[in-house]
Amino acid sequence: MTLNTAVILAGGENSRFFPLNTDTHKGGLILCGKSIVVNTLENLFLVGISRVCITVSKKDFAGRGLSAEVAKIKIKSGCSVDFILQEKAEGMGEALLLVKEKIK
Repeated sequence: MTLNTAVILAGGENSRFFPLNTDTHKGGLILCGKSIVVNTLENLFLVGISRVCITVSKKDFAGRGLSAEVAKIKIKSGCSVDFILQEKAEGMGEALLLVKEKIK
């Protein structure tokens, strides 16, 4: 069986990371010159993942926060990143249910 889709859950309130980062999800923090989410995406694509679905809150959706960070990188040909809005931080289970329709 070939796995080619990954899910990143990043729609939480980020409350345990306060006060280090309040503007975006902790995945937007820069470590070694790259945000955590960009580093994660690059590594997923290296190992053959071709599609990534990322659940995000309003602050990281539609060109803000994490979605803006991802827009800065060149996505490997044949790979895609989809952002799914998690309107309220109601847990990982709810986030996975939002992604359910987007993945096989």
